[in-house]
Amino acid sequence: MKRLVLANSIAAILATFALVGCGGGGGGGEGGAVPAKTTTTESGAVQESPTTAKSPVPTEAAGAGVTLTLTDCARITGNPVPSPAITGADMQEVNDVLLSQDAAHSYDLFKRSPADVMWSVRSSGRAVTLGTLGTGVHETNHVIDFALSSICSGDRYSRFLLDGQVHLTGTRMGDTENRVIVDSTYPAALKVSRSVRFGAYITESAGNSRNDFSSLLEELNAHAGAAALEAAVRSNPEMAYLYQENVMSDENIGGMVDFMLFMQHYLLAAKSSSPLTYSAIQGQPDTLAFMQVLWTRAESVLVRAYPHSTIATGKGGTVVPADVFAEIYSPQMLSELDALGITHKVAADWVGTYLH
Repeated sequence: MKRLVLANSIAAILATFALVGCGGGGGGGEGGAVPAKTTTTESGAVQESPTTAKSPVPTEAAGAGVTLTLTDCARITGNPVPSPAITGADMQEVNDVLLSQDAAHSYDLFKRSPADVMWSVRSSGRAVTLGTLGTGVHETNHVIDFALSSICSGDRYSRFLLDGQVHLTGTRMGDTENRVIVDSTYPAALKVSRSVRFGAYITESAGNSRNDFSSLLEELNAHAGAAALEAAVRSNPEMAYLYQENVMSDENIGGMVDFMLFMQHYLLAAKSSSPLTYSAIQGQPDTLAFMQVLWTRAESVLVRAYPHSTIATGKGGTVVPADVFAEIYSPQMLSELDALGITHKVAADWVGTYLH
């Protein structure tokens, strides 16, 4: 079979806007090869970018895309998973960074499908940077999740890999409403301020039956997984050569925040317009358990990411959209989580950090 990818190649769309479609992204932000003297941010402003003593390791040619078959399932589902055979300086760099910064998730993905991580890293930029690493981890998460739910199983139930654990849910691809229903309740102002990601993941998802609730969970999982790597790297001064400190970077952490709110609005919209979908989600303990895992993971990443966020620095760093964040922790949105028994932080927990 051909390389497993989402039917609508969102990454190519978002790369044009210097955002991460499904991961780190080579079109802008930090996905490029060499730290430049100036960089254009999402808003169009040009900012100076510092150079570092250590330069990013150049990548080799990406080559042909990766093909996963049934024979790969033993490695993808294995426990423990052996370390990969290293070929090339860029692969050694990827191995070392992922192992040291996020062994539980990013390095685990790398061990399960090293060729896919390297293909994504090499395809998204000319060097191993935080942006290209984020792309590699994020995209490989998609590939593995799709394989776990299809070629490696015969029941179509959605499975998600996070921190080395496969989470089986009660939702099956194509059985719930298209995520375009989010459009019916999503705040108009946020459709404008977050137009690129909202358009690519919500508006343009109509017409594809695979873009249902399980695909929304898959995106949140891929963003939250790679977001942990981003937060870890930015918290380690020794890793500063992998990114440009004064550049605003709207990648996996920013995408994770967007998808937290997309999930809440999917639940809100489903209650009124798709009661069968809502009842199905409500009656699936395994799905609810994984939603709790994802939410807890996202909040823990946000705690670690704050010092390096644009909200904290007032300049460059990780973009955490303040307007989206405020909506997530509004009483109405939190009530959607409460209705399903999902525990969470409240607005008061973020006062003095993301909420001023």
